[in-house]
Order: sequence, then C-alpha cells, then structure tokens
Amino acid sequence: MEDATRRIVDSTLIGEAVESLPLAVFVSDASLNHIAVNAAAAELVGLPRTQLLMLRVPDVVARPYEELRQAAHAAEAGTVVSGETELRRADGTLVEVDYTTIRGSVGGLPVLVSFVRPKDAAELGDVLADALTQRG
Repeated sequence: MEDATRRIVDSTLIGEAVESLPLAVFVSDASLNHIAVNAAAAELVGLPRTQLLMLRVPDVVARPYEELRQAAHAAEAGTVVSGETELRRADGTLVEVDYTTIRGSVGGLPVLVSFVRPKDAAELGDVLADALTQRG
C-alpha cells in the first residue's frame, strides 16, 4: 500500500477508535476553540456535538481563563498536563472530571487533545479493558 493511502486508512481507523472510546475526547486549537469531540464528550457535556463544537474550552471548563491558558501553553510545549477540574453541563450542573491533555497535530496543524472521564467513573484501565472485551 502506498504511504499516502496507508495514512488515510490509518487516520480513518484511529478516528473510528477514538469515536467509540468510552472516554470523552476533546480536540482544541491554540485559541482554545473545540475543533473535534467524540460522542462521549458530547454526552458528558449534555449537548449535541454540533453545539459543543461552537463552544470554546472556557465555555465548558469551570476554571479561570488564565489557568486554562497556562495549562494550554504547557501542553503546547510538550508537557503532559493532568489533573482534576469541573465541566459545565448544558443543564447548568457541574461534573467533576479527571483529565489528561497532550500536544498533537491534525492535518499538520498543532492541536491539544484532552482525554476526560467523570470522577465517579471506573478507573481508566478498567474502562478500556471493558471496551476491548466487548469488542473481542
């Protein structure tokens, strides 16, 4: 298979894998605009994906803007940023979450990729093991 074709196939497979993860995935640009989210992210926030993509990270994450920018700068510099925070749901409630944000790229453009799970959810390893078992 040619390199270009292989990259397209790989990207499609990775996209499908991320879409079906039982873990919320948020992809944002340097301006903290959401540019992609998976189904679990939309469900966690309680909005249709199209509406969630119209929001910026500060619209969803209940932290001061300066703290969000500092975390984004650290991730952009290559630091893996992990912690706890709260997300604002569409119904106005807050949900406590654990998150990890890393630097990535999409189409050659730099992005921030955040993996998020509710604090009351099973441990990440258990969630992923269950998902793999169901598919196996």
